Amino acid sequence: MPSLRFANPELQASFLAGLKRLQFSPQIADDGSVVCTNEQWPLVNDVAHKVRDACFKWYFSWRETKEGTQELEDHLRSNGLRHEIEHHGDRVVFLLPKSDKEKHTPPSNYSGPET
Repeated sequence: MPSLRFANPELQASFLAGLKRLQFSPQIADDGSVVCTNEQWPLVNDVAHKVRDACFKWYFSWRETKEGTQELEDHLRSNGLRHEIEHHGDRVVFLLPKSDKEKHTPPSNYSGPET
């Protein structure tokens, strides 16, 4: 079953508030993730899109490994780049502004944030 959770508590609160307008109530997992059926997913995702659209013109990015995910998160944080994090099931997904797209890829020799 699809699930989604915004890491940012304000975005998660907006998401949950928007879901209250639906004709059904998705499940809320212990970690706060919204869980729904495949049939309900398009409506749940529409609510999530409204939350995302309120942030900035966006696109998604993710990495296939934990190391790659950590590398991208470190790069974004250490360079002060705007981003939001979403949890889609077991995958961490980065919500990124299209206007900064060229800044989002860590250099190939990236070894983590400077200390």
